[in-house]
Amino acid sequence: MTPHQAADAGAPDAGALDAGAGTGPGVATTRRVLGRLGVRSPLGRDIVLAAVWGVVTLALLGGLLATGELGVAPRGPSSPQITVMVVLAVVQCAPLALRRVRPVAVLLVVAVLQAGLLAVVPSGIALWTAAPVVAAYTVGSLRSTRVAVGAVSYTHLTLPTTDAWRRSGGAPYA
Repeated sequence: MTPHQAADAGAPDAGALDAGAGTGPGVATTRRVLGRLGVRSPLGRDIVLAAVWGVVTLALLGGLLATGELGVAPRGPSSPQITVMVVLAVVQCAPLALRRVRPVAVLLVVAVLQAGLLAVVPSGIALWTAAPVVAAYTVGSLRSTRVAVGAVSYTHLTLPTTDAWRRSGGAPYA
């Protein structure tokens, strides 16, 4: 099996887990700090990344709710709707922990959760977290071009369109 066939099959290639390891500003310091905390593997770093994005997402939603940017009464979100939005947005970050192990599957799960999030937010508001971007970037950096283009195109074009179709009441071009 060639490396591209293995990548297309969903299995990470030999260097995939350290691909994109980076040498930019702060990378060495971050790895040193994480190493002192016992986080030394790419999987461990991805678990920390998922947790950090979860906290950032909570802060973002808290700020949006505090400033009233998620809608104002009576058209604003209800308490159960806010709860579902927060849960979906934070849960969407959890799959990022496996982003280098199964990047295409992670992208699909994140995209489905994003579609659910878009279906729950009040009409006229588009709430996108960082999880779809991180998942799409990972697929693009670890998989062949054919797989990356197919996966990203499907998840970022088809699923949001499905939500728009649902909001329009099923009308094709409302």
